[in-house]
Amino acid sequence: MLSGLRRRLTVVFTLVTGAVAAGLLAAALAAARGQTVASFQAGFDAQVDEIAARLQSGQAIHTAWLAQLEEEGLVVEITDNGLPSLYSSQRQTEARTGLLRRGREALAQKGTDLSVLPSLRPAPARTNVCGEGIRAAGQYIEAGRGWYTLLAVQTLDGQNRALGQLYLLYGGLFAAGLAALAAVNWLLAGWALRPTAEAMARQTEFVAAASHELRSPLTVLQASLDGVQGRTAADARLLATARRETRRLGRLVGDMLVLAGADTDRWAVRADRVETDTLLICLWESWQPVAAGQRRTLRLELPDELPCIRADRQRTEQVLAVFWSNALEYTPPESPLELCAKAERRQVWLGLRDHGTGLSDDEKKAVLRRFYRGDQSRTGKSHFGLGLSVAAELCGVMGGRLVVEDTPGGGVTFWAVLPAD
Repeated sequence: MLSGLRRRLTVVFTLVTGAVAAGLLAAALAAARGQTVASFQAGFDAQVDEIAARLQSGQAIHTAWLAQLEEEGLVVEITDNGLPSLYSSQRQTEARTGLLRRGREALAQKGTDLSVLPSLRPAPARTNVCGEGIRAAGQYIEAGRGWYTLLAVQTLDGQNRALGQLYLLYGGLFAAGLAALAAVNWLLAGWALRPTAEAMARQTEFVAAASHELRSPLTVLQASLDGVQGRTAADARLLATARRETRRLGRLVGDMLVLAGADTDRWAVRADRVETDTLLICLWESWQPVAAGQRRTLRLELPDELPCIRADRQRTEQVLAVFWSNALEYTPPESPLELCAKAERRQVWLGLRDHGTGLSDDEKKAVLRRFYRGDQSRTGKSHFGLGLSVAAELCGVMGGRLVVEDTPGGGVTFWAVLPAD
């Protein structure tokens, strides 16, 4: 119980703290991304500024330097009064031409057409564009009575690689941080639940000890009552009542011992190979006289082939006996019952089907709670509301589960789903 609560608390705390951490990392990532983009833009602008400064000052621009810039990812085209420079004429490759064309088209969309020389001085300001996988700059530079045009284009591959590494870094930081938060929250949840766990452990140990101590005197009391004979009819009725209530108290003590053992994880079962059809036939034969005494029809429905189960036979019989006892108590007299079985996905379903009033969806979940009784106004006291809780615990210990389904046409079917052998 507490282990499930600890897991849920850990998940909730991790989601909350993880959301805060994700927000902080997202803000930091946005800032780092902006700095990375600005850094690449600044480097691009610095290179274009240097080329423009050399053109304005009349310094020689060596083809080796332009080739080096192109190796670094910056493609440059320079024209002198509309005529391409010697470097541009010599470097006519398909990739270079395509990249320059994309740059001219991007600049043209912003109103700058470098093929048209300006008619007035001073020269227009530089035009910068960034998008669709490229970064481009176009500029007119005065050259005596003429004009130089400078077109610089750079792909965003380097920037995208840097951003990809940045995303991986922050993604790794988030994953590592989330794992660390989960570990810390797991420890904190365990620390917070420790007093509750200790209190529940003491309570469970007390219940187990008290139940165990009660078994011996109850056995003696039951044997003593069975050996007493009433002298009058009134005495016989009183003795019958005492025997009945003693048996009820014995069942209660047994159920509490089972639940206490399950709560403390000190309870073990034998996992043997059990022939399912033989088990159900034996139960059907032993229940037939009781059903006949209540004028009930108890049918046995078995498939042609039913695999064996890997379970504790005695505990399996105990689970099915809980189903049987509930059916006798909570279904109308003379209502038919079916002891049934089916095999699905390496599991065997053993069930008891009744045709009573059935259960609502909320009641299907509630019936497995300890001391739950569907009709709170019921005057009968033959059940304490522990039977199905015990059955569910038994199924869980044997590696299975208890399933509650509606019976077609009305009623409820209780299934013990156990692993097939």
